[in-house]
Amino acid sequence: MNTKKNYSRPLLALLLLVAGLAGAMRPQSVAAQNSGTTGPLNWNYDAGTKTLSITGSGAMPNFVTYLDHPWVAFREQIEKVTIASGVTAIGESAFDSFKKLTAVTLPSSVTTIGTFAFANCKALTGITIPSGVKTIKESAFYGCTALTSVTLPEGLTTIEEGVFTNCDALASIELPASLQTIDASALDAPVLTEIKVKAGSAHFEAAEGVLYNKGKTTLLRYPRKKPGTTFTIPASVTTIKEYAFTNCTALTGVTIPKDVTTIGESAFQGCTALTSVTLPADAKLTTIEQGAFYACEMLTSITLPEGLQTIGGNVFNTCEKLPSITIPKSVTTIGDGAFAYCSALKDVTVFWNTPLTIPPGVFAYITPPTSVTLHVPGGTGEAYQGNAVWGKLTIEELPWGDFDTGLHWAYDAANHSLTITNPNPSTPQPIPNFNFPDEQPWKAYRGGIQKVTIGAGVNHVGKYAFTNCEKLTSVTLPAGLKEIEKNAFGGCEKLTSINLPEGLKTIGEGAFTACFALSDLTIPKSVKTIEENAFYQCGSLTHVTLPDDAQLTTIGKNAFFRCRSLTNLTIPKNVTAIGQSAFNECLALKSITIPNGVTAIADFAFQGCTALKDVTVAWETPIQPNSDAFKQLPLDKIRLHVPEGKIGAYKAANVWRDFIVMADRGDLAGGLKWQMDATYTLTIINPTPRIAQADAGL
Repeated sequence: MNTKKNYSRPLLALLLLVAGLAGAMRPQSVAAQNSGTTGPLNWNYDAGTKTLSITGSGAMPNFVTYLDHPWVAFREQIEKVTIASGVTAIGESAFDSFKKLTAVTLPSSVTTIGTFAFANCKALTGITIPSGVKTIKESAFYGCTALTSVTLPEGLTTIEEGVFTNCDALASIELPASLQTIDASALDAPVLTEIKVKAGSAHFEAAEGVLYNKGKTTLLRYPRKKPGTTFTIPASVTTIKEYAFTNCTALTGVTIPKDVTTIGESAFQGCTALTSVTLPADAKLTTIEQGAFYACEMLTSITLPEGLQTIGGNVFNTCEKLPSITIPKSVTTIGDGAFAYCSALKDVTVFWNTPLTIPPGVFAYITPPTSVTLHVPGGTGEAYQGNAVWGKLTIEELPWGDFDTGLHWAYDAANHSLTITNPNPSTPQPIPNFNFPDEQPWKAYRGGIQKVTIGAGVNHVGKYAFTNCEKLTSVTLPAGLKEIEKNAFGGCEKLTSINLPEGLKTIGEGAFTACFALSDLTIPKSVKTIEENAFYQCGSLTHVTLPDDAQLTTIGKNAFFRCRSLTNLTIPKNVTAIGQSAFNECLALKSITIPNGVTAIADFAFQGCTALKDVTVAWETPIQPNSDAFKQLPLDKIRLHVPEGKIGAYKAANVWRDFIVMADRGDLAGGLKWQMDATYTLTIINPTPRIAQADAGL
């Protein structure tokens, strides 16, 4: 499919030319009539003065082509056309291609000048439109290459497309205050340097020769030969109308203000010297319509802003010098032929995690397509390679990307650092869950990651987010983080420490499993749940700090299984359940303190804790732990420290009675108290030291 289209208005004229060639082969009458009727009107051609006169009342009929009017035989001789009062409309193609026509007289009774009415009258130098004319229709004076003077009357309301297109000598034009509608292509005249608007217009205004709507929110037409090579569009403009800069061949640079939302169809088409288009980073541009930069052959630089949604068909077609383009993630539509014939295009950068569906001809006629490198977010290469259109380009993954939540990630190979940021931190977003480790978009860099920094505005670290980052040694987590999900840091073998922020609620299943180098851990008081396998096989973990007022209620199954360097642990008072094998094979664990809020100790909770010497409990009435909670331990060699006065109760309770049951404190006669600390140092205390006490019988 050839997508290299021509957006010029004179297509109809070309068809008419073909028709003219066909007409040249028609048999010609020996003596053509020099007068007659056409519709309600009379016509007469005076060969002596070479004048065609039209009289009568009413509208001249339309003619399909310039060969279909009754005076066609005199088309090559007529130099003057006079329309008498009473005629209300000039018919379509009525005087098209009258090559010797130099003068036209129109009466005030005329209200409409039809399509192609005076098109291609190449000797016509001036025209005065009478006050009665309300509408000048499409291409009425198209191709009048000698036309230098046009007088438009007050009362004129409509100028349609292409009216003065290719009027090669027309340098200036003034629009009447009465004008309500004009198609920008009407003023596509090659040497037009300025456009003026008479005072009092309710619809238009001009500034520095450029035509705008009233209020200057829409730029309608920039003259093709306006002096200067660069132009800064006023800040008030929000719309660049279709054909606004078409064929401005001297223009080399344009600066577009931030509030422009639409660049219209063919707006800069044929600006063959245009090299750069500048838009601010905060531009509000949403739509670039079809053909907007078609055939801007020298264009080398344009930055498409985030927020852009539509790139129309053929927008950059035949931009032969454009070396690269970055398409923002906000784009949802790219039209066919958008980058066709961009022969210098070498780099295209996109941000979609899922390839955007685009027509097959977007990159048509770039040979070979593999000469273009498509830069895609990390982890998406396979998806692009499998795409019917994108896959024809050479795919290269970049060390960064965006999640659908808006979070951005980037890997710095020089510093071995992975950073995750939220561009809008006031709206917290999660790092998503992955189904398995190899779904991580940074999986290609996992072997090099040594540092992970998660910025403000991230509230969730998803499943498998950093699993098997084997060289990871440092992690920075943000305030406001609520959850660390399943296996988020599992298998990070060289991670030695991590600062868990206050506000964290959940440490998920296997979150730090097999972090073999993790040695010291403080769990903030905000954590409510440590799920199963959370610190499974953290073999270097020697110390875990849990505040006594922590909100922690559950220590899950296998939570600290095989933390073989852990020496002691005080479980906070709000914990109600210790899961199965929670501290199984904590071989160095010497002491454990269990608060009275615990109501369940599951099987194997402390199995294999072979160094255990002291267990401290606080229940006034002993709970019943699972019979295998302390399986394979010599309970008769482990001291069980119970509340004062409860030794008998524990000695009568299953499981507990197998320990060495003892109290840590008590009362002596005479009001003295005693207590024994973890080093078995006995201290006698007088609660009222100012009052001497008896020796209590000691």
